[in-house]
Amino acid sequence: MKAIKIEYDYLPLFLNKIVEKEFSVYSLILNQPLYRVNYKEGRIDSIYSIVPYDWFTCEKPSDIWLRDVFQTAGVLQYPNLDSVLREIREEAEKRSNITVGKPGVLVVAVDSNILYNWFISNYLVDVPNIGIAVSSIVEDEVLFNAHCESRLATRRKKLVRELRRTFQNRGIQPPEFIHDKINLIESRKAILALVELERIKKRFNVYQRIPGRGRGDKGIVESYNIFKEKHGFPLIFLTMDDRSRVYASMLNLENLFLEQYNRVTPGLLRFDYMKLPQLIYITATYFIAIRVTGERGWMDIYAEWRGKTLDDWYKGIIYVKSLLEEKVCHEIKLLKNIANFLPKEHQQ
Repeated sequence: MKAIKIEYDYLPLFLNKIVEKEFSVYSLILNQPLYRVNYKEGRIDSIYSIVPYDWFTCEKPSDIWLRDVFQTAGVLQYPNLDSVLREIREEAEKRSNITVGKPGVLVVAVDSNILYNWFISNYLVDVPNIGIAVSSIVEDEVLFNAHCESRLATRRKKLVRELRRTFQNRGIQPPEFIHDKINLIESRKAILALVELERIKKRFNVYQRIPGRGRGDKGIVESYNIFKEKHGFPLIFLTMDDRSRVYASMLNLENLFLEQYNRVTPGLLRFDYMKLPQLIYITATYFIAIRVTGERGWMDIYAEWRGKTLDDWYKGIIYVKSLLEEKVCHEIKLLKNIANFLPKEHQQ
């Protein structure tokens, strides 16, 4: 059986061939189901609680992982999302009517957790008249977690040993996604945050690497406050962290706090066919390797493999193993050939 590397946007080509009504997403490492999707009716029917394993000590998969996956994919919204978006839209609209005096563009300053959860690309792309501010402290924190190999080297070696032992205990040869340079969960999540940063830079006017001193929540908030006072931009600080909100309030920096659900049920999830490939991709990134099984077949999806580059991450490249590889490759080639004849603005 062959495997191919594709952009995750092409996953529906596989789904349409292996699924009739529903499919399940299964963790190959944990050897347990994660959630079940009713593909025909357009909903997520079941979310399975993750059973912790004592032997898996380097990473601690839990139900919180699934919550974060659903949030990042944009299928789990925030309890106060409507009010947050309303305030941003109203403030942006108010500023668009200003012709003299203060700048007429609202700047949304982001905490690191906003990048990690892909909030900007999920919810703000259609909000006009806003810019995005990213503190150097936020960016450095994400870069540190994404690329600090020396700090993670010991844990990574332990993770590789645990993963290999896991499959050997099942009488299975360790698969190819287990390699010496595999990323730990903090790195995988941070790389997703870098992907988000690269994406919003293409869609917004981004004030990047705003100077800041120190580190952590206090340094981030202070950097945005100095930026606001220096340039006179109307600015809202967006965060999911209580401490950051407290620091912002102490400096009288306008801020919005995104609430999160502690427990996720299927009824909270908003199914979106357009975001489904993104959901599967992010699930694979968190859990390293997953299997998607429908009534007519299956596919294994690896987010990690030996030699994966940062450019692969930015392009959303995944490693797919399936009996349908030859048929899907032909369809992907046809779609890419068609896309080459379209104007650039329609090739996304």
